[in-house]
Formats: sequence, structure tokens, C-alpha cells
Amino acid sequence: MLNENYNNTSFKSNTFDSALAIESLCHSGHKKESLQEAYRILKPGGRFVIADAFLKKEESELCYGAHYSHRRLCDHWSLTNLGSINNVIKDLESLGFKNVKAEDISFRVAPSVLHVPFAIVGFILKKIFTLNALKRESLHNLNGSFYALLSGLHMKGFGYYIISCTK
Repeated sequence: MLNENYNNTSFKSNTFDSALAIESLCHSGHKKESLQEAYRILKPGGRFVIADAFLKKEESELCYGAHYSHRRLCDHWSLTNLGSINNVIKDLESLGFKNVKAEDISFRVAPSVLHVPFAIVGFILKKIFTLNALKRESLHNLNGSFYALLSGLHMKGFGYYIISCTK
């Protein structure tokens, strides 16, 4: 297992045929530096795929409820912010990625998010019935899950996308 900084990895340039980021680049705020590092380590013609939640507009343009949910989500899941899908696409293209395609799959992942309230209640009840204390970190993560659900309900502000492109 490697513990790398995805803004500055130890891999040589043009090393990989493909790179995949599943719900991970959100922890960098979908920063251009992270995308640039993916570009650097990919071989020419290499494919890069991202599956993640994104803002559909700038954070400053979100309604009050969406903005509140976004800030709480970020606070509880150690995110600086979610990147705007349009900005990420522009960044990928400006870095030299070709064939950039973004598909909104929000409705396909929605059923997995709907289990969140049941999972939260089930987790808490299990702790109560087994007389185990609910750790602060667990409560923090449960709150993050709750705000992920609330964010997802703001369909005009948030979306779940698969982005694919080639170097």
C-alpha cells in the first residue's frame, strides 16, 4: 500500500496506462494540481476516469440550504470543498486532456444514498444495545453521511458524475 500525495506523487512521468479516482479527488477540492499530477503520470493516450460528487455551480451561487449542506458535509468529511463540474472540465482541457466527457449519474447513485438514514439509526442502535460508546469520530462521520444525503437532495446544486478523458 502506498501513501502518496496526489498533487505530487513519487511516480515517474508517463508511467501508467490509466488512472482512476473514485470519491478521492474531492479531498483535494478537485484542484487543478491534482488533475495535473494525473496528467503527468499517464502515458500518452492514457485514460483518466473520475467518479465523484461535484457542485453544478459555483459555491457562491448555491441557495442557502445547499450552501449550508455543502459546508457541513465538508466539515464532517475533511473536504475543503467540492469542485464545480464546469471548472473541472475546463481544467482538464486546459491541461491537455482530450475527449473529456462528463456524465451525470446522480439518479443511478441516488438509491445507495437513500439508505443513509437507516444506516445511521442502525449504527446508533447497535452501539446502544451492545453498550458500546459512540466515538466522537463515528458521530462526526455519521453527520457527514447525513449532510451528503441533504446535499444530494439539492439537485440543482449538486451532482454525481463520471468524467473520462485521455492524455
